[in-house]
Amino acid sequence: LIFRFSFPFSLLLGAIGSATAPVSTLMTIRQYKAKGHFVDTVLKVIMLDNLLALIAFSVCVSVLRMVEGGAAADAASLLMPLLYNALLLLIGGAAGFALTRLITPTRSPDHILALVISLLLLNAGLSAHWDLSPLPACMAFGAVYISLGGSKGVFKQLSRFAPPFLLLFFVLSGAKLNFASLKTAGLAGLAYFFIRIIGKYTGA
Repeated sequence: LIFRFSFPFSLLLGAIGSATAPVSTLMTIRQYKAKGHFVDTVLKVIMLDNLLALIAFSVCVSVLRMVEGGAAADAASLLMPLLYNALLLLIGGAAGFALTRLITPTRSPDHILALVISLLLLNAGLSAHWDLSPLPACMAFGAVYISLGGSKGVFKQLSRFAPPFLLLFFVLSGAKLNFASLKTAGLAGLAYFFIRIIGKYTGA
C-alpha cells in the first residue's frame, strides 16, 4: 500500500520474506563447530521454514501468472504447485529409501559419496525439469534416509565435499547483485529489508 505495488507482486515479496537462508546458517554453525539441542532445533526450524516458503512462493507465482494472463483464479491452478511439491517430496523420500538399500558394509567411502551425489543430482534434475526448487526433494531425501537408520557418517562425508559448492553459492549470489538496480529500488528496497526483519521477529 505504501509503495503502491501490485497485489500479486506484494504476494511474491511476502513469500520471499518468509524464507530463511539455510546456507549462511549452516556455514555459521560449521565455522564455530556448534553442537547441541539448540543447533538441532534451529536446523529443523530452518528446514520447515524454507519448505513452507517454497510452497507459498509456488502458489503466489501461480496467482501472478493468472492475474497477468487475465485468467480467473481456479482451484486447480492453485493446487498444482502443491501437488508438484508433494510429488518432489515423494521422489526425494524414494531416493532416501533407495540409498538405505544401496549402502552396504562392503561399499567404500568413495562409492558411497558417488551414490549420494548421483541421487542428489537425480532429485535436482527432476526438479529442474518441472521448473521447481530441488530443496523439498533433497530435504525428504535426507530425512527418509536418516529415519530409516542411515548412518550420519554419510552426511559428515558429504559435508567435507560441500564447502566449494557453498562458496560458489555466495560468489554467484554476489555476481547477480547489480548496484545500479539499487537506484530504482531505492527507498522501497530499504523499507522491505527492515519490514521483513520486523515481520520475522514479530512472528517469532
